[in-house]
Amino acid sequence: MSLLNRVHLNGLRAVETVARLGSLAAAAGELNVSASAVSQQIKRTEKQPGQALFERTPGGLVPTEFGALFTARLGAGFRELAQAVAMADEASQCTLVVSVAPAFASKWLLPRLSRHFARHPNVLLR
Repeated sequence: MSLLNRVHLNGLRAVETVARLGSLAAAAGELNVSASAVSQQIKRTEKQPGQALFERTPGGLVPTEFGALFTARLGAGFRELAQAVAMADEASQCTLVVSVAPAFASKWLLPRLSRHFARHPNVLLR
């Protein structure tokens, strides 16, 4: 874990986003920062492995061989993080308050509640 303490998550996001989208401008748009900020984050991040992640060409940034491998692993890691965040969002509980006539509750609602709770375990019913 100490290795992770030496890298900046924003820099890793910038590297992965530029590699995925193919340009500083597109990455800046997705990350809601300036292209200059993305460029600075990439330069700072490249210092960590000690080798270039991108070749600077007249057409823009192109991942080096190492950069392509590095960004592929970053992409997989960020997808895992996104799934973990989505799981946490789904796990948050919410309460649904239902007020119905007793006859409706016993004849129609109660028989269907088990399906509801199977599909939506995070929703509490009152």
